[in-house]
Amino acid sequence: MPIFYSQELTGQLYNALISRLGAENARAFLNGNLEIEFQPVNEIQCLSDADRFAAHDWTLGDLNALVKRIELPRVEQILTGEVSFSFKKPRILRLISGDEVLVLKALDGSRLIYKATKTFKSIDPDFVGFGINKPGIATLPTLIQIHEIISGGTFINIFRCLPGTWNQKWVSQDQVIEFCETLSKWLGQGEKNTLFLVKKDENKPIDDNHPEDNLAVVGVCVLFDSLNVSVFHFRNNHYWHRELRYNVVSREIIPSPE
Repeated sequence: MPIFYSQELTGQLYNALISRLGAENARAFLNGNLEIEFQPVNEIQCLSDADRFAAHDWTLGDLNALVKRIELPRVEQILTGEVSFSFKKPRILRLISGDEVLVLKALDGSRLIYKATKTFKSIDPDFVGFGINKPGIATLPTLIQIHEIISGGTFINIFRCLPGTWNQKWVSQDQVIEFCETLSKWLGQGEKNTLFLVKKDENKPIDDNHPEDNLAVVGVCVLFDSLNVSVFHFRNNHYWHRELRYNVVSREIIPSPE
């Protein structure tokens, strides 16, 4: 017989659920920072008195959201001990450009975003405020790939998932402008930003131990058929939720033949 009949559990069962999951892992799962893998068990584990106060610092709204995210049948299996489970880090990015060959032509690096008024209707004044107004560098024809954010994270979490070193992940400001002009079908619509990792100064290298010193994130969105461009500190600790489904544009790294 089911041990509960609705989306809302009793206080005792909420406490048991948090106790079984572990409060820290449960919170990380609710925020999208962890995923759960389930496995069958041979021996049923009963609830214990130690479960009584595990959820004391959780709000009822968060508890209900947690139950909804896990889904009721799985919650019941956790509470009755019918399954074991483990947590793992979720995959943050999913490749959406697939096998399509996307190439940006060779560019001389002369175009800078803060001056690109023919491309962008609205330009964030922080490009100048952050010092992202220095002369660019020439680039060769460059293969580009596009990922979608499918699990939340900060900028450093998101861009760390891309292949290559920090010095291989960025694109030039001229390439951002070229992408927006020639590959605009890949730009997100409405509030869905398309993100690019750029250098603050393209003539200086990136310190892999302190990438934030020379990196920033550019966000482009389409609003009312016009392009708006913003810039963010790379060390911005804002959590970008997976529900936003932002796109990430980067160089395609071709593995070296062994």
